[in-house]
Amino acid sequence: MLRTSRAFVLVAATFVGGLAAGSSVVHTAAAPYASLDTLARALSTIEDHHLAPPGADALLYGAISGMVDTLDPHSTFLAPADADALQDRAEGRFMGVGIALLDTDAGVVVGRVVPGSPAALSDIRVGDQLLSVDGALTQTAEGAAALLPGARGTPVVLVLDRDGVLLEPTVVRDEVLEIGVAGALFEPGWGYVRVDRFYRRVTEDTQRALAELEAAGGPLRGLVIDLRGNPGGLLEEAVAMVDLFLDRGVIVETRGRDGRVLETHSATEDPPARIEDLVVLIDGGSASASEIFAGTLQARRRARLVGSATYGKGSVQKVYRFEDGAALKLTIARYHVAGDAPLPPEGITPDVQINPDQDISGEVTALRSAVLSRSLPEPDRTRLIGHLSDLDAALSATPAVSDDLAQRMKGDRALRESWALVRSP
Repeated sequence: MLRTSRAFVLVAATFVGGLAAGSSVVHTAAAPYASLDTLARALSTIEDHHLAPPGADALLYGAISGMVDTLDPHSTFLAPADADALQDRAEGRFMGVGIALLDTDAGVVVGRVVPGSPAALSDIRVGDQLLSVDGALTQTAEGAAALLPGARGTPVVLVLDRDGVLLEPTVVRDEVLEIGVAGALFEPGWGYVRVDRFYRRVTEDTQRALAELEAAGGPLRGLVIDLRGNPGGLLEEAVAMVDLFLDRGVIVETRGRDGRVLETHSATEDPPARIEDLVVLIDGGSASASEIFAGTLQARRRARLVGSATYGKGSVQKVYRFEDGAALKLTIARYHVAGDAPLPPEGITPDVQINPDQDISGEVTALRSAVLSRSLPEPDRTRLIGHLSDLDAALSATPAVSDDLAQRMKGDRALRESWALVRSP
């Protein structure tokens, strides 16, 4: 009974104290829970009778994780090392493999691969289904993502399903540097900016990219902002990014239980960027902060959206850090863009819908490979290659643009449509 009482005190201090709301570091205790006695007895029984009892921290962290898993897919408990990794990721630096994951009906899939990352070097691709990490089966994207960070140079074994073929790459963790923001010119006056994630300082990087485009080609009249595969990030950065293009009005509200407004973020009166036409590229990998940015500009009729429906993550998570370094990322509210309706769970519908599967550029590449790999008699081989060249020419029939963007548009129908849209009167 003495052991049970000690366990109860330990659990009460850890769990009840950790559930207190308020500051980012939780110190005070909330009201006691009668059922903690059962939890204390379970811990004591494991300590006394399990064949290989784990440490006290492992038991407590496992119990909290199980409790949080009953809430929603986006709430999660993080051990100290994982909490530090989350903070590093928000700052745009982390040790890991360099992939973003999404929950889909098919399971956990790769939504983005950071160029130059260990995952990219291991030929992991967008659309691969992640089945396990170091033997642990993946249940949710957030749960799987928590298993990927680790010390530089340590290996992690992934099991992937790519169109029915099982792959088992061993990926060596390294520092992953977010490329962040990259810009290019379609032609002088019309620009393209790719934003990979809403990390801290991404707004400053975007402003720098816009200034570089204007220095290279004069004032921008039109701009395409590519948020495809952007999983979100920091709310304050999404708000600051929207504020670049608006000078008044509500950007986003967070509403908690019973629809109570917790926070309201509005545009400042600073002069917005003087760009006449904005087009935002979105897809199923555009989530959270990306949806705030795209949804607000669409609702305020400041930008037109091109692509496919966004991910549909309209919930707000707040991170509560504990004194031992662990953290609880808890869903506390929903986003309402432009102070209007909440972000729809089915995602934001673009103004111009492009089904990625309709792009035939990948089929052309596969056909070319097949033709070149076969011993076909002449002149049939030459004739077939000529037809494929005609298809390539048709795919790339766009106005004159920079070489980099012209090459990308050959296989990117949504980008071609965005360029045509932003260039039209």
